[in-house]
Amino acid sequence: MRIFATTKEELIKDDLGLKDVLSKYVGLVFESRIPVALDVSGETVSLNYVDTLVGPAVVGFTSEEISLELIKTYLDKVLLERHSFPKFMVDISNLIDSWKGKMSVGILSAEKDEIRFGYRKELSKIASQIINLSGKDLYVFPTEHISVHKDVKLALSSNSSEVLGAIRQAFIVDRYVSNSGLCTYKALQDLEVHVDIEEEDVKLVQLRLISQDLKEFGEKAGLSLRQAYRTEKLLEEKYWLFFNVGIDCYLYTTGLRNWSRKV
Repeated sequence: MRIFATTKEELIKDDLGLKDVLSKYVGLVFESRIPVALDVSGETVSLNYVDTLVGPAVVGFTSEEISLELIKTYLDKVLLERHSFPKFMVDISNLIDSWKGKMSVGILSAEKDEIRFGYRKELSKIASQIINLSGKDLYVFPTEHISVHKDVKLALSSNSSEVLGAIRQAFIVDRYVSNSGLCTYKALQDLEVHVDIEEEDVKLVQLRLISQDLKEFGEKAGLSLRQAYRTEKLLEEKYWLFFNVGIDCYLYTTGLRNWSRKV
């Protein structure tokens, strides 16, 4: 299904490639909540106001045969499949020049800068890009088969076709793994990890982990579906961990176990 969808704050989808054209009329639909039909290159595009999991949105589509309720259901499905990434990860992704096929991201840290600089010289021979992160170096590799010694820590993502996904994995390893040497996202369960869940989040994380979906989570937590969605996204942004990814749930569980030992 090809649609244009936006909230007042962000563009959700633009399958039609008409953002610049349709954006001129979005404010009108938000204010009036009345559908607007536009003729764009001989094709009729209907803009409609809808309530979604993230709040009010304007949706544009071209087929008159599709009901607005079906569009809303589809958009909610799209939103449920979306993940929230911290802004700094998005900013880093914009610094990466090119991403061809499947590549990996590594974050290298060392106790001494001279050691880190030495590795920078060596790894630059195989890295497609190096970005300085103020005391650490982020590498983009065309492979995930990298070798380093125990005098540094290289937090490495799995090979991925998604830039943000690889960046997130590398930062998760860098944040939660205590080992040195090569530490990979796919081997997280075999590494020494330390995860701290803040007390205010413990109950919410527990309830989300034992819930099959957002609806059940909302019922257990006494939240509306929209509130449950926002709560999940806030937790994912805070801990960089997704509730529909097995390894990430393992880290959440580790964090809960660490918390229980403190109380």
